Amino acid sequence: MTGDAREKALANWKDKLFEKSKLYSGVFGTDAGSKVLQELVDLYIKPEIFNSDPLKMARNVGQHDLVKFIQELVELKDE
Repeated sequence: MTGDAREKALANWKDKLFEKSKLYSGVFGTDAGSKVLQELVDLYIKPEIFNSDPLKMARNVGQHDLVKFIQELVELKDE
């Protein structure tokens, strides 16, 4: 991939990311959305995600990562 193609791909990726961020912010930026997001945080952001049972640990990590992904998109600001 050439430098121009790489820059264009990066710019396209950033545009898509900021569009997703606006969508998630629109949903979770409302009063109801904030309450739902806080409920997800309370349920799935656990102080200890590790578990000796690999299936439980995989579930914990997946839940944690999903909620963190939502939080990051909501907090993302266009440069």
